[in-house]
Amino acid sequence: MSEKILNFCNISGDSVKKYGGIKKYIATGDIIDNKIVSYTEVDYNNKPSRANQNAQMGDVLFAKMKDTKKVISIDEENANYIYSTGFYIIRPSENVLTDYLYWLFNSPKFNRDKDKYCKGATQKALNNDGLKKIEIKELPNIEEQKSIICKLNKISEVIERKKEQLVILDELIKSQFVEMFGDPNKNEKKFKVEELKNCIFNIENGKSFICENFARENDYPAILKLSAVTYGNFNQYENKALINRKMFITKNEVHSGDLLFTRKNTPELVGMSAFVYETKPNLMLPDIIFRINTLECCNKIYLWQMINHPLFRNKIKSISNGSAKSMSNISKENLMNIEIILPPIELQNQFADIVKQIDKQKFEIENSLKEMQELYESLMEKYFE
Repeated sequence: MSEKILNFCNISGDSVKKYGGIKKYIATGDIIDNKIVSYTEVDYNNKPSRANQNAQMGDVLFAKMKDTKKVISIDEENANYIYSTGFYIIRPSENVLTDYLYWLFNSPKFNRDKDKYCKGATQKALNNDGLKKIEIKELPNIEEQKSIICKLNKISEVIERKKEQLVILDELIKSQFVEMFGDPNKNEKKFKVEELKNCIFNIENGKSFICENFARENDYPAILKLSAVTYGNFNQYENKALINRKMFITKNEVHSGDLLFTRKNTPELVGMSAFVYETKPNLMLPDIIFRINTLECCNKIYLWQMINHPLFRNKIKSISNGSAKSMSNISKENLMNIEIILPPIELQNQFADIVKQIDKQKFEIENSLKEMQELYESLMEKYFE
């Protein structure tokens, strides 16, 4: 049994009346991962025309735009802010709790329905007619709502803690690099400086493959997505279309111990590198990713961490071709000519051992995080599908 969503909540969002002084204005872009991360201070006379909604404690906001999930609850701290008209401000009825609405608006079903009813020529968004059509499962009683809220809050907290732990471990690796080697651009520790071509014996291109759309089978080759390397850590599950077995080329297969480098990406992400600790067979390297093979004087894990270090990223991006608005490309020649600091191999190996230990901890946390996210998804399906 289902019911219309507006049977137990109402569209709110009073227009902003003239006020004195300064208020904080929240646009849709100011919310990331359901958190207010920024704001603009505005007085009544200089505020944008979209800054025209008030909310009150207990309301729930969600972004109207298609393919956008941004949800926040209004509490004592943010009740006096001004909100963009790009949000729906929803006020719960007496028989529904604010936090239940929050989780409902985060559910996959609600967001699928929201996107289905979005209208517009350019920027599609939900309107009142579309919102009126959205239905959900029969509303549980207050005690059941409290139980659902408690479970989802707890698992959400665990997921956030694990994500924070991963960020801390990533920062630990970066700080360890600086402690041992200093700023790789300034070379305060007076290490040897070499062009990359003197530290590697070859850079291999991936290949452009002809893909086929047939059902996934474990023994069929698949092509890595760019996102498998984009964020600096190898993810073998980021793969896309399958290729015919006849197209399989052994030299293009990804192996454990490979150092991969994205030669083409957005201007911000071009040149990110990833080290392959472990991978499944039959994963093919695409032509937008290089495989770098180093000489004995250069540890792959050391090179991986230096390429991705924030202090070195501008140098990597400086050798790319392409405008700020298009995809950027790094040629093999430009990459080989870039200069890097080359500490003694013993020091590089010592650093690599530290990275391996930290990455072992990260791997355990990532596995646990994956389990928690799967549990979260199953609960969301159970309560709201």
